[in-house]
Amino acid sequence: MTMKLTATDYTVIEEGEYPAQLAKVEELEMSFGPTIKMTFSLLDEDNRGTEVSGLASKAMSPKAKLRGWVEGMLGRALEKGEEIDLESLIGTKVMLYVSVSDTDKGMFNRIEKVRLPRRKATPKPAPVVADVESEDVPF
Repeated sequence: MTMKLTATDYTVIEEGEYPAQLAKVEELEMSFGPTIKMTFSLLDEDNRGTEVSGLASKAMSPKAKLRGWVEGMLGRALEKGEEIDLESLIGTKVMLYVSVSDTDKGMFNRIEKVRLPRRKATPKPAPVVADVESEDVPF
């Protein structure tokens, strides 16, 4: 019997903040317990379509990585006891802060922070100044 495998590769992007969209959420069983894998597709012109994935335990304590990502996508803190359907977040556009780790297994990206994009400020209209004759000004 012949067993053939195909080598794959991945792209390591530079450390920085990137516009992205949550593309996929998967539940995995790892040696250290149940894990969530979130895959984001980058949206910037230079990296459009590049995927960055991150693993996090299913813990949702206040300091848990997954909770930070979810709160970043929601743009608010979760309330104690609040339940969230992770699949409902698919399609959410975010800003993804990515770092680069260099280990004995090679270089890879690590998702450090997830947040909603900042809204662009709406310009306020200029104040209307009445055209007043200089003789009408009382001083």
